[in-house]
Amino acid sequence: MFNLSRTKIVIFASLVVIALGVTALVARSTFTDKDELRAHLKARFAAWTGSELVIDGPTRIFIFPRTRVEVENVKLSTLPYMSELQGVEVKILRAEFGVWSLLWGEPRISRLILFEPKFTIKRGDVTSAETAKGEMRSLLLRALRQAPFSRMTIEEGTMQISGPEGSEAVSNVQADLSLSQTGAATLEGAFEWRGETASINLQSEAPTIVAKSGRVPLSLTFGGNLISASIQGEATLDKDIRLSGVLDLTLPNTRKFANWMGIDIAEGTGLGAFNAAGDFNWVGQRVAFDNGTFVLDGNRAIGALAVLYGHQRPEIEGTLALQTLNLDQYLPQTVADEESAKTATKSPDFTFPLMQHIDVDLRISATQFEAKSVEAGQTALTLAIKSGALSADFSILDLFEGRGNGRLEIDAAQAPPQLRLSANLTGLAAKPSIETFSIKSPIEGAMDVEVDLNGRGPTLEDWLDGVSGTLAISMAAGILELDFDKVVAETKKGDVRGWTAAQGSATSFEQLEANFALERGAARSDKFMVQAGASKITGSGTIDIPTRQLDWRLRLPSGEEPPAPEPDQVVADLTHSLHIQGSWSEPVFRLEQRRADGEAVIERHSARFRPARAF
Repeated sequence: MFNLSRTKIVIFASLVVIALGVTALVARSTFTDKDELRAHLKARFAAWTGSELVIDGPTRIFIFPRTRVEVENVKLSTLPYMSELQGVEVKILRAEFGVWSLLWGEPRISRLILFEPKFTIKRGDVTSAETAKGEMRSLLLRALRQAPFSRMTIEEGTMQISGPEGSEAVSNVQADLSLSQTGAATLEGAFEWRGETASINLQSEAPTIVAKSGRVPLSLTFGGNLISASIQGEATLDKDIRLSGVLDLTLPNTRKFANWMGIDIAEGTGLGAFNAAGDFNWVGQRVAFDNGTFVLDGNRAIGALAVLYGHQRPEIEGTLALQTLNLDQYLPQTVADEESAKTATKSPDFTFPLMQHIDVDLRISATQFEAKSVEAGQTALTLAIKSGALSADFSILDLFEGRGNGRLEIDAAQAPPQLRLSANLTGLAAKPSIETFSIKSPIEGAMDVEVDLNGRGPTLEDWLDGVSGTLAISMAAGILELDFDKVVAETKKGDVRGWTAAQGSATSFEQLEANFALERGAARSDKFMVQAGASKITGSGTIDIPTRQLDWRLRLPSGEEPPAPEPDQVVADLTHSLHIQGSWSEPVFRLEQRRADGEAVIERHSARFRPARAF
């Protein structure tokens, strides 16, 4: 029995060897003529690509371990239906054949391997990009219908891409594409671009093709250190290529991603993590979220957003609603005193490099607006960026307990950038509003503000140093945190330094009016009036914003009958004023009294002011 089994094994092995030998002889006889082999490969590629395959190198045939053919120095000229692909050069092209297809005399490529291929791509203008829509559709349909292989692998490939802005390479391209007889496809690949490695994974089901259009369900993931994205949806190949479904896109660091894409943004705070998720449509060169969720630096928005690319400047448009818009990360750090201000971080760069690369048309609304010490509430604005110029129209702006509207314009296309701010606000809380731009505010209450300011500078500090325009402030009631009785009494003894020394019983008032004309960072007022009961205080002076210096005179009324005048002194001709001069944080108070002829005299009496009531 043992010997019989052994005999069967020997017989079976012999038959296998004979079969392999016959197969080898048949296969070899089929491809003995290398010219015939070249013609066969050219014909298959011509039917698939519509282009001529040029083979300049030798041809080698291998039977074991896999039946394959290798040709060197292969070139593929421009595809007639894909004009941007200028050509393909392959160092070694290997075609593996199925044994049974050889035996039946109908050789079919089971696997195609391209070693060190180089794809030359030339990107055109907008017109050629529009033309490419139909070409890409034709390419995909042809790839699904007529591919002469069931699997294609790319090893160490390179894509050389040139365009109006220059040339660059995508290197170390690795890809493995499998196609089933039904047209279902699987693609796994990776590449290196600008120092970063990215991977791609695609799985598509069998397409439904009717006439010249097709629909392909698919799943796509794209990943790397700077971006990750996943798509579950369907591709429609018609006049345009349309991709729809659910997209989840994440950028761990938007600033680094922008730099990777060629948008130069300096290091700083903000522009960190970004996520976009929701139903989307991708048609031609437009990607749109009809109802998406977007999160940037913790700010969460919902709404519609679309990106139109392919032009020199991508365009972003949409309507977004936020519960809270927090801008803390984009603003300079708050400083507690002037000494700290000298070493504080500079404010945001008004050159806004991002504005030089994109155009924007957004409508944004927020229930709450947060920006460090800025107290804000509901906000609605239209934001537009065009050719490096930004305009923001605030139809609703709740700010420091007040409400109003305004417009902000930044023209970053100029050097240095030009910024204009105009606003009309009512009911603003005076103290926090003023202290946002300075160290100390002596005024409390609700104020109405009209402002129209214009200036140039790359940062907020530079802009304030040279700002010009007008500012008008009016208040129906409030508190002036100055004890005039105390100041007058103390200044009769000598100069008084600092706001603390001038504080005591604050003065309440029924009306305050102040108009300022700003020129190169200096705010000059010739109209300042405070009505405190029967007393009326008027004044004028200058606030120098760059140096944070004051030079201010308040003309004080007399609230009581003065003592009997000295000989030759006419009391009616006397005026006395409080001169406030020096740094904003610690000015010097000096009492001055002059006759009508301008000669200084010694103060003989003081004004009396009503102490502040609860406000």
